[in-house]
Amino acid sequence: MAPFFGAVIVCVISFVQKVKWGGDLPYDLAGYATPSLVGWVAGSFVSIGLWRSRELMLRLQRTSLALKEQAEKKSHVLDSVGEGICEFDADGLCCYANREACRMLGYSSFEMSGKNIFALFRYHDRYGHEVSLEPLWSHRTFSTQKRDTIYEEILWQREHEIIATEICIYPALNAKDGGILVFRDASVRQEMQSKINFLESYDPLTQLNNKNTFMSELATIIDRVRNQNERYALLLVDIDRFQALYDVLGSYVSDQLLIQYAHFLQRTVAEQDVVARIGGDRFAVLKMVSTDQQARGFAQWLVSESQSFEPVWHLEKVNLTVSVGVKIIEPGDESVDDVFLGAEKACGQAKAEGRSRFKVYNPLAPVYRKLNRQIRALPFIREALHRDLFFLRRQKICPVGNVEPHSDCYEVLLSMQLADGSSLDPEEFLTAAERYDLMPSIDRWVINHCFDWLEEDGERWKNLDFMAINLSGKSFNDPTFLAYLETKLHRATFPAEKICFEITETAAVENEERSITFIHRIKRFGCRFALDDFGSGMSSFRYLKNFPVDVIKIDGSFIVDMVENELSREIVTSIHNIASALGLKTVAEHAEDQQTLQVLQEIGVDYVQGYVVEKPKVFCSGTAVDSPEPVALRQ
Repeated sequence: MAPFFGAVIVCVISFVQKVKWGGDLPYDLAGYATPSLVGWVAGSFVSIGLWRSRELMLRLQRTSLALKEQAEKKSHVLDSVGEGICEFDADGLCCYANREACRMLGYSSFEMSGKNIFALFRYHDRYGHEVSLEPLWSHRTFSTQKRDTIYEEILWQREHEIIATEICIYPALNAKDGGILVFRDASVRQEMQSKINFLESYDPLTQLNNKNTFMSELATIIDRVRNQNERYALLLVDIDRFQALYDVLGSYVSDQLLIQYAHFLQRTVAEQDVVARIGGDRFAVLKMVSTDQQARGFAQWLVSESQSFEPVWHLEKVNLTVSVGVKIIEPGDESVDDVFLGAEKACGQAKAEGRSRFKVYNPLAPVYRKLNRQIRALPFIREALHRDLFFLRRQKICPVGNVEPHSDCYEVLLSMQLADGSSLDPEEFLTAAERYDLMPSIDRWVINHCFDWLEEDGERWKNLDFMAINLSGKSFNDPTFLAYLETKLHRATFPAEKICFEITETAAVENEERSITFIHRIKRFGCRFALDDFGSGMSSFRYLKNFPVDVIKIDGSFIVDMVENELSREIVTSIHNIASALGLKTVAEHAEDQQTLQVLQEIGVDYVQGYVVEKPKVFCSGTAVDSPEPVALRQ
């Protein structure tokens, strides 16, 4: 458009001039047109030149602004990164240094500009030897790769402050033009790595070895005992009733107690011994000993000294006791887990026997053989729950004296079939299930199958006085079990009074208030309750008054020898008389012969249960089809 307007302007000017000088346009047209055409062409070129010049200037201005803005952004980005960046030319002279580089090196950007980048500061390796980066750059072999190896060095600032760094050297796009030196402050990373390494190996509270480090040391010691005939003992130290101390003292004081006891343990062992905190209030010691007696002596000394240990704080004195489990590491020991488990079993036995003592693990001792059988029973129990391998026996409970035998009474006994078809001794797997908190699941299995068996045939419960089903103390403490049992009783199609739940005296007394609440809520459906094994636990008649039970089952240990043992007979008589005064029925368990039955009749016990009446018979099973005789697990 600009050339067109330029031509128009030239033609107008030519026309005005022609009119002013005179002349007739029609006859002077050639004289007019020639200068007009020349003016048009000249004006077009001039206008085009001016327009292009203006556009070029505008583009140059925009490009300059864009380059300036890009340079500012680049500078801002480079100043914002956490690494020091120095650009240098082919001669090694510094062309640019970002803010972090200036901060780390202790120079200003003006001081660094034009200086040899390799002579500007000094490097030392991790061993303290001075290292020069110039030979590395001079003998470079860059090809297509843009990054050289990272070098962990030590950077010296001008103020002689030592900073750990990681250094990278990059070539420029054309390696002959120079390169870029990038380094970062590695002190924070190294500090964090040191903390991580510490946490991987040590307990952050007590600064002792943690369990992972201790188990590695234990593996080394086992190899040393086996190959170098050295003797070591593993001692597990457990602070007694630490949770009670925690509840009274609070977290801060309890932590201080652990710290000071950890220092006490460190002071009591030799330099070659290993001490660790393996969790909570538990510590472990690997001690070199010359004889087994020395290990026992150290364990006894540790128990005694712990009693006199006095933490330092401005509070009342804390009476601290510990239970110690000792495992002598033998040349035949192969597994770290087995050695550690042996010490744990011994420590658990020390607690079970009253705490503030030590026990030495001996796999041949009866108590540990029994414990080992319980541990071996654990996978069989889980398999039985998963594959429905339990089955139920029932044993009759017959009236002895003034109760008319108008209906049937029996107790349900649980048995378990193994995968090979044999049956496991109930005492073995029930004790293990109780120990490892599997009884609530087993109690549910028993209740489900007993209820299903009664509901399958209405004739089964019509002549039934009651069916006694045992409940574990673990089920009483399970917050979901009460709701489960109430739901089952709501849905039952048979009268609830046909069910009598048996609970042991010990389980009931452990949580008296919860047990009483449980019994009251279930009795609302019409169920009865029996206090089982009475006399074997707390043996206090106060509980008979407090617990809303209907039946007292006298512990069989008093029944089996009451014919020869007058004291047992007097205890049975006393329990029966008190129960009768409270309006409770009594059942004598484990009555094995006619002489015992005759004595029970003389005393007036209401019911009798045992082989003199009937041996247990299978009446309900899961997938177990046979009723084999129970066997014991191997020692």
